[in-house]
Amino acid sequence: MFNNLVTFMSQAAVALIPLLWAAVILLLVLVFSLRARIDRFMGSRSDRHNIEAMLLDYLEAARAIDARHADIQGEIGRINSSLSVCVSKVGFVRFNPFKEMGGDLCFALALLDGRNNGVVISTIHGRDASYIYAKEVTRGKCDRGVSAEELEAISKAVGEGR
Repeated sequence: MFNNLVTFMSQAAVALIPLLWAAVILLLVLVFSLRARIDRFMGSRSDRHNIEAMLLDYLEAARAIDARHADIQGEIGRINSSLSVCVSKVGFVRFNPFKEMGGDLCFALALLDGRNNGVVISTIHGRDASYIYAKEVTRGKCDRGVSAEELEAISKAVGEGR
């Protein structure tokens, strides 16, 4: 009876060996699949698969981006403040003050900044001479006498800022 039991046990062990090998192969396939997923998630070139270290690296990169963003915002503020004194509004009017001459060779040109300060330049072109006038504009107004064309050029420039 003991021999029968030993024989049965050895036959059962021999029968289980292929099943165990199949289980080992299946587990190896699962391990390699999981390893590939981990490499894809963590980066296959990464020697360290430490998620905490990766998160700390990303946090440091995010802080660097935040600092750069703050620098850029400051630079934008400086640019905006300097733009307020640059010519940003232009008004242009052509006109013909002389009925006997053809063409609109005369013009008024208003060049203003963001605060409506600047200059209005006008030219009068005649047969014998040409004249150029420049008048200072402060807050959209000119203290010197201005022509209707100069007023129109200033109005166009001021209206452009709206």
